[in-house]
Amino acid sequence: MKRIMKRAFKLIVLSIILAITHNIVIFSQAPDESYFEKNLPGQHHQLLHKFKGLWKMNFGILAGEESIYGSGIAENLIINTGRHIQMNLNFNAKGEQIKGLIIIGYNGFTEKYYFFGIDQISTPATYCEGYYNESTKQLIFEGENKEIDKDNPIHFKIVFSFVRDDKITYDRYSTINGKEVKTFECSLVRN
Repeated sequence: MKRIMKRAFKLIVLSIILAITHNIVIFSQAPDESYFEKNLPGQHHQLLHKFKGLWKMNFGILAGEESIYGSGIAENLIINTGRHIQMNLNFNAKGEQIKGLIIIGYNGFTEKYYFFGIDQISTPATYCEGYYNESTKQLIFEGENKEIDKDNPIHFKIVFSFVRDDKITYDRYSTINGKEVKTFECSLVRN
């Protein structure tokens, strides 16, 4: 038994040494000090804290007479030492419970925010990049949907407006036949 314990201890120590050596090699190859700074949470990540907490949601999927309205809860958590906000969405639309997940972060290298969203009603993920407009207090993302027609992608825009400390609106627009149309609206009120 002692022999097994000694061997296990040696393996653990060796693993730790290898992990430390790996990090030293990786960081020694970094181009300069700014490389490290761009990997750390900074002032741009502070915006993500505005999403934190439990929120009541009222939303509409806008399609003229076929529009669908519903409500739900968003539980938003700061994750990865302040680098991301994880939005856990649970909502009811036409009597069906639906879950969704949104991750928003800031990339210090591209100097852009990014949005990644998935839900249980569709298979493609939504990914787009954007910026924060200080004067309008809006986080604006833009991307393209290529799932419907790869040759003619649909341009879309997602806009989070920080109305008050306890209210955020989330709107989505699509450009259809050259015209920007609102396709989704959501009001988040802090619970």
